[in-house]
Amino acid sequence: MNLESNFILLNLHEETITRWVYTAIAKGVQNLELDLNYMIGAWEGLEYQYGLPANFVRSLRQFSGFRCFKSLRFVNVGISRETVEFFIYNCPVLEELRVSHVDSQHFLGLKVVGSSIRLKYLELYCCFSIEELDISAPSLLSLKFYGSNIRRLKIENVPLLVDVSIGGTVYIQLKNLVEPIADYLTQLETLELSFNLDHDNLRFPLPALPKLKHLIFDALAPDNKNLRQLTLVMKACPFLQKFTLKLVHAAPSRRRIIRKFPKWSYEHLKEVTFVGFEAVPI
Repeated sequence: MNLESNFILLNLHEETITRWVYTAIAKGVQNLELDLNYMIGAWEGLEYQYGLPANFVRSLRQFSGFRCFKSLRFVNVGISRETVEFFIYNCPVLEELRVSHVDSQHFLGLKVVGSSIRLKYLELYCCFSIEELDISAPSLLSLKFYGSNIRRLKIENVPLLVDVSIGGTVYIQLKNLVEPIADYLTQLETLELSFNLDHDNLRFPLPALPKLKHLIFDALAPDNKNLRQLTLVMKACPFLQKFTLKLVHAAPSRRRIIRKFPKWSYEHLKEVTFVGFEAVPI
């Protein structure tokens, strides 16, 4: 199949998907999920990502159905900041918004600010074009962000926030993501930190996290990397009930290095999970 034929097929698929989206909105559906991960690499000779039409927001104003949305999820869909913010500010019952695998010059930032916003769950995963993120949402319970180093991250007025997952690409500085939520760390119940131990470290001060029940490390590290710095965060969680370590070995090594870890007592710890961890007999 030649390149021209691929373009024709893509146009047909785009029209079909767009019609489906408009039909769903017209019918007033409450939950809309557009997951197009399966289309990645499906078209020979093309780098393809379906994108919502440029006039999408203007077209939406013909319908009232979008006001029924409670949950929206877009995966590998070309979507603009204008469209995402339109949903946030014009869907009065929207509680869940998840956007992943979007890297576009039309999605360089996001503003989620307003006392009337009912959003409870916000997830921005692999949205590497985002440079600015401004959040002030009193109903927000969960925030998940995985991206690149952003220039501006402002988080305030999130009194109900209890679940945070943050991290990003190889060279991201985790400290720059933790500092903006410092005022809310003490109210968290779940905290997930994703990082690369070759380029980042956890040697930054943390307040006591008295309400934290579940701590998750999603770490990329070579086999011989000292994981001792992870205990600096664990030490701040005296009432921890569940601990999860997801470890990815970036550069396997045959060197066997034995480290002595300091001892702490976790009287409330009930569950420990290791993922991708290989124990070496001593």
